[in-house]
Amino acid sequence: MILADKIMSLRKQNGWSQEELAEQLNVSRQSVSKWESGTSIPDIEKIIKMSQLFYVSTDYLLKDSKDDIVDLPSPVVSTENIDYSSQDGDSKPISMEFATEFLEDTKDISKKFALAVSTCVMAPALLIILGALSEENVFGITEAIAGGVGITVMFLMIAAAVVIFIMDGMKLSKYEFLEKEQINLLYGVEAVVKRKKETYDPTFRICITTGVVLCIICPIPLLISSFAGVSDMVITLMVPVLLAFVSIACYFFVSSGMIYSSYQKLLQIDEYDPVEKKNMKRFDKVYGAFWCIITAIYLAISFITGRWDMTWIIWPVTGVLFVPFKLICEAIGNKK
Repeated sequence: MILADKIMSLRKQNGWSQEELAEQLNVSRQSVSKWESGTSIPDIEKIIKMSQLFYVSTDYLLKDSKDDIVDLPSPVVSTENIDYSSQDGDSKPISMEFATEFLEDTKDISKKFALAVSTCVMAPALLIILGALSEENVFGITEAIAGGVGITVMFLMIAAAVVIFIMDGMKLSKYEFLEKEQINLLYGVEAVVKRKKETYDPTFRICITTGVVLCIICPIPLLISSFAGVSDMVITLMVPVLLAFVSIACYFFVSSGMIYSSYQKLLQIDEYDPVEKKNMKRFDKVYGAFWCIITAIYLAISFITGRWDMTWIIWPVTGVLFVPFKLICEAIGNKK
């Protein structure tokens, strides 16, 4: 049990409302609400005051415990064993306020980033549709009109996505050190973040599963139309449908992935554990160059061949190949 849970349980055990506890501590009801929700932590003066009100020790309030709330026979106030210093001189302390701000900003920006990625995937859809209609001379659309309008809209959509990447990416720039530097979560932060992560885990699994399923079934409309012997125009029009499936899948992947990653960064687990951070910091430029090269290859092949309906396969293939590439880089780095 963490401090937030203990304050709530002890308050209810005494039959007090948040307003009544706030009056006794000379704080606002909102302050008590934030303490109990884990978004902020009371200062040591208020903790000592609560230990006297609840007849428990400050050690009991401050130390995480799985035990149920029990009444202690007398108010024992002791702060001798409380260590507020960083455990690692090289690590950066992370307060509850900073962690909460980071998680909220990431949650908000993740939706915008996901929408921007989906927009990039759907960017060539109109060009493909107009191209198919121009071949059959539907609505009097010529090849010149199809190409001009389609390419213009595609670049406008990509430009809008890039603006989102840049503007919102700048908002997240102040949190970049979480990916590479060692951090030290101050008291109560780790427990609150773990609880939030556990709450979000089912949502994350659903989003990833949905995205994978959409990627698997996305070629079905195109395959069915091909085997059904319909016209070439109908077959071509199924390509934007395929892109729509992929676009929705990307939205689920990016939005849920960024939120889940924010918990990993704060807890320093999985790819953000201290060892992985050192490797990431060492090969950061190499990884950046890798994805820049892949992006250039994707755009070059797509524009040269005009097969936007096929070139998207580069991304899942690259995602699979990046894993062994990363392992090779780390192996080389460890030998050095």
